[in-house]
Amino acid sequence: MCVPAPFQVRVRQTEGIPVEKENPAALQTLSPASSGKSKLQPHRIVTSSQFIVLCLLIIVWIVGSITAPAMLQRDNLINVIRGSAITGMFALAATLVLLVGEIDLSLGSTMVFALIIGSKLYGVTSDIVMIIATLVAGALLGLFNGIVITVFKVKSLMATLGTMSLFGGLAYFLSSGKVALFYQAPNYLWMGKGMILGIPVPVVFSVVIFVVLFIFLHLTKFGKEVYFTGANPLAAWMSGVNIKRIKLIIFVLAGLFATLGGLFQSALLNEVGPSYGAGGYEMTGLSIAIFGGTSMAGGKGSILSTALAAITFQLLLNVLTLSGLGTYMEQVFKGLFLIIIVISFQNLERKRYAKL
Repeated sequence: MCVPAPFQVRVRQTEGIPVEKENPAALQTLSPASSGKSKLQPHRIVTSSQFIVLCLLIIVWIVGSITAPAMLQRDNLINVIRGSAITGMFALAATLVLLVGEIDLSLGSTMVFALIIGSKLYGVTSDIVMIIATLVAGALLGLFNGIVITVFKVKSLMATLGTMSLFGGLAYFLSSGKVALFYQAPNYLWMGKGMILGIPVPVVFSVVIFVVLFIFLHLTKFGKEVYFTGANPLAAWMSGVNIKRIKLIIFVLAGLFATLGGLFQSALLNEVGPSYGAGGYEMTGLSIAIFGGTSMAGGKGSILSTALAAITFQLLLNVLTLSGLGTYMEQVFKGLFLIIIVISFQNLERKRYAKL
């Protein structure tokens, strides 16, 4: 088979099994960091996901300030950015999974099962240990998803659809369908209600995580391999990228970040119950990730775009609520929103490839 020049690799023979050596040139070809070397083209600016989301954010801000003046109140803006940080964690988890060409429908169930596991330690040990145990549980549940997908070769759509039901059912079983309340857990509650220099704790944590991940995805070898795996798995494998390891790490991170978002929400409300998983968090995360320009085909997306999309999404929902449309319209809006953004960005990608 004739292999394109950027993906040609050297192969050595070990016990009759071909072992591929990594091809740095191939990684550099699809690296987001390398895109800066190409000449800037006007149509790429217009169709840039960051530019589109930023414009929508400005439009929502202007329209909201006119139709719902209460939006500009300090307490409301704090609630908006706190909510953006919480939903942003689910969007971040969905973005990472989409980048490697997979999908995770179990983010909500993973989150609630991990929270229920952690809640069992309430009153038994310190709330700091409870927080750590909750996050570790979320990461392990993400690892379970990754193993099912990479080791047993189950399609991520079917695998996470199954674990969504599995984790959700186990959450109900472990909690006996009851809601746990946290009255004597100051450190736990601080995660949702606390402030650092006047900024909500979830916002501070989220900003740090987004910045660190942005650096890792755009400036490190691991980040290049993540994009390469999603863009062209075969070429990545031929270049020596350990696709199984990359996907396992991504699913672990997805479980961790989804659980962290749920922990923020649980600490804010001072409770956790098995019905948390029915909140549509996975659909919210997917909607925001795709709205931010992350391709469902894999290999294309930006952490910065996801962050902007999370803020825009939360601000728009806030404007709808303040305008008297009610919280029940949120689910309707999410569904319509997902359909519209998928169609819109598919058309944008067709136009982009047509101009290449």
